Amino acid sequence: MTATIQHSMRRQRGLAAIEATLVLPLLFLLFFAFAELGRAFYQYHELYGAARNASRYLINVARPGSLGDVVVTDAVRSAATRLIVYGSTAQPADGAESILPGLNENDVQIGVDPVSEQVTVQVNYDWTPIFGNSIPAFYGNPISLSWNMDVNIAMRVL
Repeated sequence: MTATIQHSMRRQRGLAAIEATLVLPLLFLLFFAFAELGRAFYQYHELYGAARNASRYLINVARPGSLGDVVVTDAVRSAATRLIVYGSTAQPADGAESILPGLNENDVQIGVDPVSEQVTVQVNYDWTPIFGNSIPAFYGNPISLSWNMDVNIAMRVL
């Protein structure tokens, strides 16, 4: 009787090992997918907050003097762009890191509409995952995992 119980227990241990080898890769895949999704939401939130702060900065300085005209100078545009990319309006030091990996000053567009008195900030950021940029396909081109995050904010000048 004890021999059959021991044989049954060994079989159960073997089945548990086989089940683990089948299920654990799927669980790890789900875990890393959720981690990447959380990272994407975090980076979008950071990008949106930076663009919003730059818009607030612009609406406060876009009406210089007492003429009432909406004017954004190149110096103000540069400062707002640095606020988005580096988190500060000050000139960054050489080799300064951006708030998001791969974000640079070319990703930022600032527009002014003097008729509606609105300042528009648009940021186009290419989000890429940590674990690779693409999934190899069985045929044809690989499937890209990166996508473009677009943030558009328009605020009326004060």
